[in-house]
Amino acid sequence: MEDAIPDIVKALGEPTMIELPAGMAMAITAASDKAQAHVNQGIYHLHGGWELEASRHFAAAMREDPECLMAHWGMVMSTLTPSPETGPARNAASDRMLELVNKEYGTELERSYAYGLIKYMEEGPEGAAEAFRKIAEKFPNDLQAGIFAALFSRTGYDETGSITPNQETAEKNLSKLIEKNPQNPLPLYALLSIRAEAPDLSNSVELARQLCQIAPDYAPYFHLLGHYEWRTGQHGKAASAFGRASTILERWMRDHKASVADCPEWVKSECYRVVAIASKGDFDTAFAAARQVAATPFPASRAGSSGARLLLWEAKTLPARVLLQRGLAGNVKDANNSLPKPDELKNTRTKSLAYLWVDGLRIVLEGQRLINAGDLNGANEVLTALAHHGEMMSKAQAAANASGERSAWTRSLPRIGSISQ
Repeated sequence: MEDAIPDIVKALGEPTMIELPAGMAMAITAASDKAQAHVNQGIYHLHGGWELEASRHFAAAMREDPECLMAHWGMVMSTLTPSPETGPARNAASDRMLELVNKEYGTELERSYAYGLIKYMEEGPEGAAEAFRKIAEKFPNDLQAGIFAALFSRTGYDETGSITPNQETAEKNLSKLIEKNPQNPLPLYALLSIRAEAPDLSNSVELARQLCQIAPDYAPYFHLLGHYEWRTGQHGKAASAFGRASTILERWMRDHKASVADCPEWVKSECYRVVAIASKGDFDTAFAAARQVAATPFPASRAGSSGARLLLWEAKTLPARVLLQRGLAGNVKDANNSLPKPDELKNTRTKSLAYLWVDGLRIVLEGQRLINAGDLNGANEVLTALAHHGEMMSKAQAAANASGERSAWTRSLPRIGSISQ
């Protein structure tokens, strides 16, 4: 059982219980009330995308009851994102979950959850969506199954911004769950999460505000609110929401003796807060805040952690991006000087692909320097080099998927293109 718990989870000890919303608790087959409570806490954090905190609760439940099927299911779910720090434990938890299913531990509903997860690992989101749809049909009073069915079936918006058929169905189903459970944040957060990249969020920002009223001390909800405020042009409110998320996460790190390596959520909220401030046009404040975030010590001993890698992708490049957005004379030189030096990234190349993003920014900045100097021939040569670099980044997709950096890698490609324009 201990093999199924990541070392980073063991290092943080047992997590603190929070008050869950009414109607959230799921009946869990476990040897003690404490194990049941930890599983439900884990499921709540899992829905919020706070994977480390979820895994801590599932680990506590596993220790209370080593034969609790849902605790093992939750550990696999919360470690699905590839990471060198959690991969071995995820494999052990998967093996143990299958063993418990074969021995018919848990209820029919719980074994169905395990089956849905197995379908995801075998067939991807489509297989999981179909499995959880069947669970929701057979157990109509189970809120979680309906939410997972919608989450796995979402397909987003097409290149024109139009909603895709499966996405529309997922949003309608979540809206129905919200109507039945108006004070439960889980279906509301799920709807707002899958709708976050819609072309127009003006009709949904009030829902994001309601979410934070239902659960006023939960960082993932405030981060999502910040996204909605920013996308609808409420940049001051966005900065406040991201700042609230950062404050909650800072307190969590302090109380649990965790580091930035354990908390990529803090890095993300702080970086987005800076972006929101810059979007207001307050570049002096944004640049000062960006430098402060970029100065966060890099946890070299855990260079492969989610927090460390996000520092490289987002925080360490933030001052340069703020200066580029400002676009004043001399900003190109200052932006280039603010980027991590190649020697600083030398020992991280085997742990993260962020060096590709930093190198791409450096090429773009060199091109802009030459344009500003009137050297168009030199700028064209740099543009050719940038095209080759873009091809190299595109070829790194498989590596990004395997390392758990797909999201950061995906964001970096269009950023390079937009900056170079």
